[in-house]
Amino acid sequence: YMYVCMYACALFRLSARVETQQRKVIGTFEILGLADSKPASQRWLRHNYSKVCKGHMFTSNSCYFDDAGGGPCFKCKKKFCLIDGRPPDIMNGGMPCDPFSKQRQSNGSTPSTSKAEDHPSFQASTSDFMRYLLVRCPAMLWLEEVSGYTTKVAKLGCSPYDLVVDEARAQGYYVEALELDHSIWINAVRVRVFVIGCHSRAGGRQGVKYVASLIEQACQYVAQQ
Repeated sequence: YMYVCMYACALFRLSARVETQQRKVIGTFEILGLADSKPASQRWLRHNYSKVCKGHMFTSNSCYFDDAGGGPCFKCKKKFCLIDGRPPDIMNGGMPCDPFSKQRQSNGSTPSTSKAEDHPSFQASTSDFMRYLLVRCPAMLWLEEVSGYTTKVAKLGCSPYDLVVDEARAQGYYVEALELDHSIWINAVRVRVFVIGCHSRAGGRQGVKYVASLIEQACQYVAQQ
């Protein structure tokens, strides 16, 4: 259950940001739209999810929060499409892990320092995401990042995780984080931080605790197989 919910659109391997809205039938969701900047990921998403995704597939997360309210769509292959104006029930995403990964590539970074804040994807995991919350205000958010996301960055004076969580709480979200090892699903040790947030209008703390309990049950079930 957790695998299906948290890894919709193969978010384990892609950094897509997906917005969903619940249908009338309890337990099913429609994809309002998604975004991914990597060409290889775009091809994979278009091939596998064009029929499932009712909305557009944007080439940048900024399409959701800039003044234009849209942008290039790799599903329609058009230079500009409008976002779905409905507020999403769930924002499910894997933010870029390159700036915080222990095995990160030096490409695009300062080779002599390899500081996280010098990486071009750093902004997508900090200020861009905070802007997204302010503009779109999803009822719930599910995020996945590498454990390095919780490490203090000198430029910020705190960790990117602390910065984002403080902003989310200021906007009315109750937020908690779980640290999970993907070794219960795959034959490799991959520790990840899962951030779960629920807006006060959607239950706040109660909503987060409910999702966390489902994840715990799923982990226990998989571990016993």
